[in-house]
Amino acid sequence: MKLSDEYDVANREKYRPSYHFTPVYGWMNDPN
Repeated sequence: MKLSDEYDVANREKYRPSYHFTPVYGWMNDPN
């Protein structure tokens, strides 16, 4: 595994977003 300080900004997969949001706990659509 190679460590790097660079971020690959090229979106290599057609339908994969370049970034996504993840909550700290649980699901984003969880009302509780």
